[in-house]
Amino acid sequence: MKKTIIFMILMAAVGLVVSCGNEVTEVAWKNSVESSGTVKDIVWAEGDVTWSESVAKNSVSSAKEVKKTEGVVECSVEVSGSFDVATQVKVNDQSGAVRLSEGSSQVLTLQATR
Repeated sequence: MKKTIIFMILMAAVGLVVSCGNEVTEVAWKNSVESSGTVKDIVWAEGDVTWSESVAKNSVSSAKEVKKTEGVVECSVEVSGSFDVATQVKVNDQSGAVRLSEGSSQVLTLQATR
């Protein structure tokens, strides 16, 4: 019985060490004043995480945990009262793939145009 309890405590300790080694990476999006309009359906890294909420210009989305630390961002942008897929998306004034720092919490500026 004593060996079983010691074994269970040892397994719990190993589990704690493993879980503490996992760093959480969180992202929130700020919609740039230079976007065509409100953005929604923000998709990170080919569907790793999706923000379905609408984010007005100069507003910030909720923060979500992401698994992938590198990827491309896609979204819909409001133009003349309806949402269409953005034809150009920049993150922090850069086009293309975005690389995140693992274990960080970041607010990235999204500029979406149609």
